[in-house]
Amino acid sequence: MIDNLLYQIQQLKTYDCTRFSTYSLKGNANGYIFLTLHRPSNVDSRETFEGIAAALNHIAEDTPIFFPVHPRTKKMMGQFDIKLSENIKRLPPLGFKESLFCGRMRRL
Repeated sequence: MIDNLLYQIQQLKTYDCTRFSTYSLKGNANGYIFLTLHRPSNVDSRETFEGIAAALNHIAEDTPIFFPVHPRTKKMMGQFDIKLSENIKRLPPLGFKESLFCGRMRRL
């Protein structure tokens, strides 16, 4: 997996990232956290998911969070009536390359 990660990061250096739906959002942000959340152990238990959501809402007070919402997570958010801060920007699911794109590409 690390080989694919490094390969995809290299590909981003020559890829037309303006095609990404998140190009402006990430490019104009002065720092953000990128969140993925979909493992059953994190979202299938109301108590666990509520605890994670509370922590994320607290973190989002200081730093915006960009969150592509996985279908499983979306379903459980509705089922458990999970409320997220407005500082947590919910996005549609994203591909791997777009997820890696950070807006202001830096050399790694």
